[in-house]
Amino acid sequence: MQLEELDKDTVQESAFLRGVKYLHSLQVPLERFKLALDLASPLTSIEPTTSAVFGVVRGVTAIAISFSTADLDFAKKIGEMLEQLSYIDDCDTLGQRTKKGDIYNVMTPHP
Repeated sequence: MQLEELDKDTVQESAFLRGVKYLHSLQVPLERFKLALDLASPLTSIEPTTSAVFGVVRGVTAIAISFSTADLDFAKKIGEMLEQLSYIDDCDTLGQRTKKGDIYNVMTPHP
């Protein structure tokens, strides 16, 4: 019974939330990596290609750090919102295929 509950929790948890939790666990190593990048930054100004690649790596690291510090409840709300957007898009596609505006009228508020 416990195994089934664990499986349900794993399946129901979105990939987005799993990614945020994983990045949260890497927060300290990511910050140390960023510190090393900041310290090595002056050395990359010698070669333009190295500087460009280094800038990309620093940008990706900064994004990963910002996700790692995100609140899990906030991340859960973002995941739920993205899920709702997919439902709305599916309804819109269905309405376009049947060439009916009924779905649009139900989904959007009218004054």
